[in-house]
Parts: sequence; structure tokens; C-alpha cells
Amino acid sequence: MNTTIAPLVPELWADFEDLFGKQGACYGCWCTHFRLSPAARRASNRERNKDHIKARIEAGPPPGVLAFEDGKAVGWMQIGPRADVPEWNNKGRGSAPVDPADATDPGV
Repeated sequence: MNTTIAPLVPELWADFEDLFGKQGACYGCWCTHFRLSPAARRASNRERNKDHIKARIEAGPPPGVLAFEDGKAVGWMQIGPRADVPEWNNKGRGSAPVDPADATDPGV
């Protein structure tokens, strides 16, 4: 068994898409839940979510990493600046930043 981890770059889109399957994992979320405001989530659907994360991957920097086992994508972890996931910055969440300026600081 050979396990590797790679940044999710546009060249790995097909692997990401294969990992998430036809439904887009989690009922078509495509890991966009915390990337979209509640209003945007309500207005969205599986295809819009897919388009959103694909555009984000294409824009760079990589929004996370893929885990591969023997060349097949078997896992995903979202990693990136807080500004990429505005819903994590919500005052009602335990993930809210202590310093509000950190919510938009691309270095955090």
C-alpha cells in the first residue's frame, strides 16, 4: 500500500470529482457549506456547489489536500485561510476568531 498526500490543484480535479462521486458527497454539498453564506446555500444546488468548488480550485491557492492510496483518491481535507470559509468566522460558532481582524486576514 502506497499512500501519498497532494495539494488539490486543477490537474487533480478528476480525482477529486471521482472521490466525491455523482452525488457530490454529503447530498451535493461538494464541501461548500462553510464557504457560502446561509442565503447562498439556500439558493444553491448540487451543480452550483460543484461549480463553486471547481472555480475555487482553479483560482488557487489549493483549498486543501487529497490523500491517495495506490494512486486512487481516498480522502480530502480542506485547508486554507480563514477568509475562504466565512461561515467559520461566524460569532455564533466556536470557530469564531478571537481577534475579528483575523477573519479576513489572508495570512490566518
